[in-house]
Amino acid sequence: MSRREDGSLSREDFTFDKERNVYVCPRGKLLRTTGRIHDGTTLLYRARSSDCVSCPLKPRCCPKASWRKVPRSIHEDARDVARALANTAAFEQSRRNRKRVEMLFAHLKRILKLGRLRLRGPCGAQDEFTLAAIAQNLEPPALEVVRPPNGGDRADDQHGTARFLRRAEIAPERERATAELSRAFDDARRRLALLVDRSLRYGTARLSD
Repeated sequence: MSRREDGSLSREDFTFDKERNVYVCPRGKLLRTTGRIHDGTTLLYRARSSDCVSCPLKPRCCPKASWRKVPRSIHEDARDVARALANTAAFEQSRRNRKRVEMLFAHLKRILKLGRLRLRGPCGAQDEFTLAAIAQNLEPPALEVVRPPNGGDRADDQHGTARFLRRAEIAPERERATAELSRAFDDARRRLALLVDRSLRYGTARLSD
């Protein structure tokens, strides 16, 4: 909900009583609804004109109307739950997790050129997406194997990356990255075998039809 900047009363100034299903205005008057849904999602809560005509807050509340009405979405209860969770630690962790996932999807679409799927059907889409995910998962450990460590003596190394990789101080890091890459390749081979087996069974089933 947003508060109005011109000093007039906004929906935030009205209190919703969930048990009675009414809004209560700052002067204690009730705004009721007929239950009719407008535009598919909105309920309108209206005050009585007899309550508004003599109200001292009318110039700030409904200066051009005979009574005040307050719209409320039929999904407002779910929005209230979301607002209550917005300032919690779990919500902040969820935001960080979403950013990581969205970055991976952006990488698939822009770097790996997976803007659209070229294979038809759910099985084809799953196979193509799985192959793209395998390539994406293999990239970090592969870069760890060939990437030189950060250091100030890179400038005086005349032979570049190859000489860095031969140095003894990076051997443990290189071994760790190589082990991760080996595990990733094993996982990729296993997934590819499953994809090939499923594709062969799907092709056989179509030929038999």
